[in-house]
Amino acid sequence: MIRPTLPAPTNAKPLHFAMLATALCVLTFAHVAERGYHWFMRAAPLFQSTPRHALVSVTMGPDHFQIPAGYFKSATHRLSAHGEADHYQQVSLLMTWPDLRMPGEDNATAQLGTPLPLVQVDLEHDPYRETLRTQLDPVYKRLARGGARPTTAGLNMLMLSARAAQNRDIIVYDPEAKDGFIARCVKKRSGAKAVCHRTVTPGGGRLIRYQFDQTLLPSWRELDAAIKAKVRGFRT
Repeated sequence: MIRPTLPAPTNAKPLHFAMLATALCVLTFAHVAERGYHWFMRAAPLFQSTPRHALVSVTMGPDHFQIPAGYFKSATHRLSAHGEADHYQQVSLLMTWPDLRMPGEDNATAQLGTPLPLVQVDLEHDPYRETLRTQLDPVYKRLARGGARPTTAGLNMLMLSARAAQNRDIIVYDPEAKDGFIARCVKKRSGAKAVCHRTVTPGGGRLIRYQFDQTLLPSWRELDAAIKAKVRGFRT
């Protein structure tokens, strides 16, 4: 059995120990100050006011866009309004329906004082992303409960969730066009609004994904055409 023993003394003088401790404190403070300054300089532009109509240059893959700053959902995407085009994999925009203006650009409201519905548009470059349309026959029609049935404005509907389920999950699509409109609408809990998700693939790996309130489905033709035209207008 090995008996525990106390470590041998270091013979360090108290003055040397105090100087070493002071040096460590100074180095720690300097490191914290340097990191704080670094993050402050990165965050400082977030608190600067970018004019809503200032054009932000964005590059995604081979595509170049110039988008007014007021459309961006994230403040960080507005920072290049006066600089060179930044490269992004995805940017998120917010627009009001039906004019697809910036949120807060005007004080117009719908009937009964209800605010104009917002549409979120995500621009993305991903040449390998599968779409709902490619998965309609091999996946969703097989998972559907009860098969397809007609619904609003010439669309067909596939019910993916149980009828009595609190979470509602449906696929709506245009049965007349092979590569036509298709969206997935999900209501996550009872009483919540159902949100529909639609992806458009113009080609070249470019994706236009947008989210909208399910109450806009009767206007799906106008909505789809307007979103595509709006994004085309941003391209340079």
